[in-house]
Amino acid sequence: MMDRDSRVREHWPVRFLTMLAALGPEEIDRRFAAADRHLRESGVFYRVYEDPAGVVRPLAVQPRPAA
Repeated sequence: MMDRDSRVREHWPVRFLTMLAALGPEEIDRRFAAADRHLRESGVFYRVYEDPAGVVRPLAVQPRPAA
């Protein structure tokens, strides 16, 4: 979404970005949490095949790195 200089790439529609900005951080966090909950309840996961333990990990979407 962003280029090396932290500018929004041209192909992202301004209308979409304006809508995201209008939501605010709390609403965006709420929506990402709802998406994570839906994925967890639906049993969506991923596996790193090079991992010798073959651990199954829940797939999560996050708007920014976890603190």
